[in-house]
Amino acid sequence: MSWGYKITFLYTGFAVLILGMVFASVKYNKIHLVTKNYYEQEVLFNEKAIKISNTQSLEKPVQINYQIEDQLIRLNFPELEGISGNIKLYRPSNSKKDKDFAIQLSDFSQEINVVSFTRGQWKVLVDWEANGKKYYQQKLVIL
Repeated sequence: MSWGYKITFLYTGFAVLILGMVFASVKYNKIHLVTKNYYEQEVLFNEKAIKISNTQSLEKPVQINYQIEDQLIRLNFPELEGISGNIKLYRPSNSKKDKDFAIQLSDFSQEINVVSFTRGQWKVLVDWEANGKKYYQQKLVIL
């Protein structure tokens, strides 16, 4: 076999390998990188930055803890009056599994039962307000 055939086989093999990798990456990539209302989220970016700054100025921000033995996510809020808002459990790998909860405190804390949730990575997004001031906090939780 001459060197011309060897180079042809080498280039053909390389092209097949690259095409196989492209096909595999397109077929198996199921990570949702953006939300459906991406543009609206970008417009609200400045407001979100202010909320994060307000949260960082708190002496004691919201404590978000996952309790494995009880299968609960416990959120402990600072002792401020008039706390309202919502909690979103965001699943990066499948937006259809996202869950929303209204903040309903009992002694400045709230528990979310996650027994029926899919195991893996979740983001806990807390968007809340107290005394006319808005706050935002998030934490990555592995169930």
